[in-house]
Parts: sequence; structure tokens; C-alpha cells
Amino acid sequence: MTPSSICEGDPGCSTDPNFDNLAAIQEMTEFGTGEPDIFRANFMGHSLTYYVDKISNNIKFIGEQSLFNISYTLDGFNNITTWTIIDDDGVTYYFNQAETTTNTLTGNPVVPATTTSAWLLTKAVHPSGDYIQYTYNNYGYSVPAFTMSSWANWIISPSSLTTSADANQNVPMQSPYYLTRVESADAAVDFTLDTRTDLYGPGSRKLTQIKVSDKLTGIVKKNGHI
Repeated sequence: MTPSSICEGDPGCSTDPNFDNLAAIQEMTEFGTGEPDIFRANFMGHSLTYYVDKISNNIKFIGEQSLFNISYTLDGFNNITTWTIIDDDGVTYYFNQAETTTNTLTGNPVVPATTTSAWLLTKAVHPSGDYIQYTYNNYGYSVPAFTMSSWANWIISPSSLTTSADANQNVPMQSPYYLTRVESADAAVDFTLDTRTDLYGPGSRKLTQIKVSDKLTGIVKKNGHI
């Protein structure tokens, strides 16, 4: 990249006809010639940091090397939709629930308005067949505090400064999924949630009750309010 222009066809900007910034950025995004995304997986006491080599499509670990096997699935647009991780003991972990973040400003081919910001653990299966299933629910969008952003564009010659109006400020809106149930073959833990007012958006929730049940007998073992 060179500091030739970020104007992309604006007649008020001085451009370099031999360099197209948007095309260069899009090429880096699609073909892996730029810096790849770094993924961090934290689950069941494990912590992994890695990236996907877009040339070979192989997983490359960062820092301490791992013998864990990591695979992923893609949709028709080559976007990652799910992850599967197998640890050294043969336990398989499935991350099938995606969380997204949506910007209020209009997206573009390089930076879409809505992107996946996390994948949640949905199931862990032991080689013996034992399993733990995780169920989540979404209640709408939530806006964390202090996430509003805007832009400023400075042109060297002729010198000028343009800033975004309040109406053009970007607000990232998260789509959180809350854990509502954890279960195995013979037991279940249910989490009751309620609305909260300290975060903006209808999708914000707080934990109010935990109930532990025996699935085989239907007996409630513990039931506690928070």
C-alpha cells in the first residue's frame, strides 16, 4: 500500500492512476495477500491462538504449538460458518452458533456491514459417546457502552478537512446469544434470564435463576434465584 489516495474517483482528490487502493485491499481480503485474521479459541480450560493460511487453507498456530485438530466449514461465499476442534484425548468440540456484529453505516465489498464476531461452543462429545450440549437464545441486538465512532478525511493539497456528521457516525450493534441450557444424557441445567437496562438494546439480558434437573426422573435437584 502507498499513501497515494483513499478517494477512489472523487474529482476533488489527487489520485495515483497506477494504483487502486480499493482493488488492492479487496485482493488482500479475498486472496490472502494481506495480514490474516487471528482466531482465539477458549473452551474447557484450553486456549488456542491461530490463523488460516488463505493460500494453503491450513491452520497455523501462533505461540505454543498444538496437536489439536481444527477444521471449519464454508458457505457459498467462502465465509467460515462453523468450527470443529478435536483435542489430544479425542474429545470433539463443535462451535456451531455464530454471533454477529452489525455496523449502522453502509458496508462495502471489503468491509460488509454485518460480520461474524464469535462462534459459541454448542457441543462436546467424548469418544465413549458421552456428550454435553449447549443451547443459546438471542433476544435482539445490544450496544455495549462507548462504541460510537466517526471518521475524518484530510487532503494535503489543496488542504481541507472533512468530518462525519452525527447522522453518519457508526454504532456497532452486537447480536448476543445467551446460554439458556446445558445438558448431558441424564442431567440438565437451565438458566432463566431477564431484561437489563444498563446496556442499550432489547437483546441485553441478565441471569436470574439456575435450575438443575435429573432428566431420567424429571426431579429438580437444585433451584436457585440470583
